[in-house]
Amino acid sequence: MTELNLEEVKRRSTTSIFILIQRTFIIQIVGIVSTGFFAAFLSSEHWGVFGVVNSLIAFLTYFSDIGLAGALIQKKESVTREDLATTFTIQQLLVGTIIAVGIFLTPWITNMYKLDHDGIWLFRALLFSFFLSSLKTIPSILLERGLQFQKLVIPQILEVLSFNIVTVFFAWKGFGVMSFVYGVTARAIIGLVSLYLIAPWMIQIGISAQSAKKLIKYGIPFQSNSFLALLKDDLMILFLGRVFSLDIIGLISFAKKVSELPLRTIMDNITKVTFPAFSRIQHDQHALRVALNRTVFGIMACVLPIYTAMIFFYQPVVQIIPKYQKWEGAFLSFLFFCIGSITASVSTPLTNSLNAIGKIHITLYFMIGWVISTWIFVVLFIFLVGFHGFAFALMLISLVSVFLVLHVVRRIIPFDFYRNASRPLLAIFPQIVFYALFLSIIPHSLLGLLALAGAGMGLYMVTLWIIDYQNIRSFIQLFHRRHYV
Repeated sequence: MTELNLEEVKRRSTTSIFILIQRTFIIQIVGIVSTGFFAAFLSSEHWGVFGVVNSLIAFLTYFSDIGLAGALIQKKESVTREDLATTFTIQQLLVGTIIAVGIFLTPWITNMYKLDHDGIWLFRALLFSFFLSSLKTIPSILLERGLQFQKLVIPQILEVLSFNIVTVFFAWKGFGVMSFVYGVTARAIIGLVSLYLIAPWMIQIGISAQSAKKLIKYGIPFQSNSFLALLKDDLMILFLGRVFSLDIIGLISFAKKVSELPLRTIMDNITKVTFPAFSRIQHDQHALRVALNRTVFGIMACVLPIYTAMIFFYQPVVQIIPKYQKWEGAFLSFLFFCIGSITASVSTPLTNSLNAIGKIHITLYFMIGWVISTWIFVVLFIFLVGFHGFAFALMLISLVSVFLVLHVVRRIIPFDFYRNASRPLLAIFPQIVFYALFLSIIPHSLLGLLALAGAGMGLYMVTLWIIDYQNIRSFIQLFHRRHYV
């Protein structure tokens, strides 16, 4: 596989970020509209079943990889046929084992979480989806390593469309949890077929001891981070599923999902590109510094006004739509999740940059700290203040940890964080005042709220342009000079 020079990395990174955000904007519009339908057609208990079963699959999925995919993307040298065959073969052996374990544990899981017939079928559908997803690993790695995200995004769009269209249709028809079963199955099949049509790869079987040794050296610490994230997130949901009813888990899952929409739209796209991009330029300190400056500014400038609007408009929207009123009790958790997500939008790209330059052991230490603090504070606060304590604990941990991560990263890559973060922070204050004044004046209709939200966002953009004209102009010029690969 041909390696990329610095200029090619810059060109493809800029193009990839632009394409991912552009295409993902379509995906998120579909996702937001679908979430609106789900919120109307599905009960909080349905959301709870999906949240618990999805976390079970995520827990099992962890053991299907030992970090080889991340190692292939991060690898400095060219990827060989032996690397690909070794990664694929080891992964399929692990996947087969996990599926067998999942089938064996089905009766026990059913009893523990009191899953009904539909919940069991959802578990089976996610296992099937997990197998098909494992077949996509190598083509996806090759596209990511080559920064060819304009190709990778097409199967993602088709997956999102198929899942949401199918699930919304069956939810509308009253199928409840089975709606997710049909949606998950359609997504898995369409995603696999479309990826192999776009990036065909001849499946290769075989294990090279030398290749496996090199990949595992980076892969084990990389996967250890994933395992710790699993303990922190998905295993926590399974724990909450034993403490609270599925109805309460549904409220938590809904608040968390909605609060993370900006992260999935913006931060995920940027970090997806910056990991392979930073890996390609890890030898160039100046290029890394410039890239981090732009990453922090771009993410903060985009997510802050969106979260400001979401926090102000959550309750008015829920109150004026009758079928959404069941979600009003989730507002406090939603608020805490939003604040935590804002800080995560900074700390995640920073830890991602450490992984990209081979400092995987540092992020491992951070993850250990996050797991321990999450379990201590979540358990403490849910017993003190109820289910809102989960989101409150995550918010506190996120607020503290972002400064620790920033301190460590700036010692390795001395970039200008405060200048790039402070300008977007200053620009949201007029937006906050605008919403606070006019929300109490205008009649609460859906059209009126949308117009007010848009006006506040416009005010933010004008303010940011005045405060940081030169930085925004450099971004515009950067994208204006892009070339599609």
